[in-house]
Amino acid sequence: LRLSMADMEAVAVATEGFTGAEIEAIVAEANLAALNAGREGVTVADLVHEVRDTVPMLVTQWEKIERDITRARRQGMRMASSGGTAVRTAHVLNRYK
Repeated sequence: LRLSMADMEAVAVATEGFTGAEIEAIVAEANLAALNAGREGVTVADLVHEVRDTVPMLVTQWEKIERDITRARRQGMRMASSGGTAVRTAHVLNRYK
């Protein structure tokens, strides 16, 4: 699979909030879809289709993550990431509402 810079950006935007393991699974599923369609190569359309059929763990586990963050803050722990992470997280969560 060879992607142009525009294609890479589209895939990066589409997979925002996904873990590396989730992206790996998306690529594997896109590969299977291409093989089942009789094609040897994965297309950007295959990847986008698989992304649309996948909900990231960030969304499905958000309540647990939020409880863990709250508990950590009560115990005086600081978050390792900046406030920008919260904005990106909110953006990803809003896509699945």
